[in-house]
Amino acid sequence: MHPTDTDPLDIHPGPAANLTLDWDLVACNAQWRAIFTGLCAGENLLQWLFSSPHARQLPEWRSTARHMLLWYVDGQLSNGGNGHALAALRPLATTNRAIRSLLTDTDAAEVEIVFSQGAAIEVPDPGTGSVTSYRFDPISLVESGPVAYYTIQGTACEA
Repeated sequence: MHPTDTDPLDIHPGPAANLTLDWDLVACNAQWRAIFTGLCAGENLLQWLFSSPHARQLPEWRSTARHMLLWYVDGQLSNGGNGHALAALRPLATTNRAIRSLLTDTDAAEVEIVFSQGAAIEVPDPGTGSVTSYRFDPISLVESGPVAYYTIQGTACEA
């Protein structure tokens, strides 16, 4: 399978995407695009989370951002990414109190939950306003030529 192939992603009933180790979006399905509005192929999920006004529309942006940041760091430590998304966030972190406080507010128990269970994101339905909580997990780590990428899937869970 080529990382840009969306057929396997479209089969998943929830949001799914292929991301590089540094969380650059390679391909995604329609459900992913509905949640991560404005994130395009080649762009970075972590940068989107901290710089896109669309990201701030997630109902629990603060906990989502903290969990995703922890999950990213865990993936970097586990799989050898080069951390370019964190480097790109450095200028924001020095001027943005929200990013600094996210890390300050995190306790060891929360880190363990994110590392063992993946990151949870609450997503509003634009039509009804009801909120669905998705737990995102890396399903596979695949090397395709010089590029390694994750296939990430979100599964609806109890909020």
